[in-house]
Amino acid sequence: MRVIEIGGKSYELCFRIYSIAQWEQRTKKNISTMRLQQEYGDIMWLLWCALLAKQPKITVEKTSDIMEAYMEEGHDLPDLWEILSELLTDAGFMKGQLKRIAEKAETAEAAKAAEVLEETEQTAQDLQKIVTLPLSKAHTKQE
Repeated sequence: MRVIEIGGKSYELCFRIYSIAQWEQRTKKNISTMRLQQEYGDIMWLLWCALLAKQPKITVEKTSDIMEAYMEEGHDLPDLWEILSELLTDAGFMKGQLKRIAEKAETAEAAKAAEVLEETEQTAQDLQKIVTLPLSKAHTKQE
């Protein structure tokens, strides 16, 4: 659970299975396959979901007002997404996605390392060719 203050009022945010189920039903999206870059609508629904657990009578319209007040205070969408994603992770709803992200990062790092190794080996081979050229050929190559 996390408490945030918006417009001089404190709001308790947390995710529960019921609120996640409500979010999935209303948005027709699966929480475990969400994109990391979110849209305003997705963030608003997630904020509603996080508010719903502790403020069960909260409406989507009131959630929209809270989100607008948050933005008027100088925050932006990534700020709110960071709070919500931390709560989702702490509640255990993002573990599958975080695992997939880590696996993709490892794969990307391995691919980059292989690419660098290949470039290094090619450079070493090129240098070896230069070093083993007879002096007359090396001189001709420079001209």
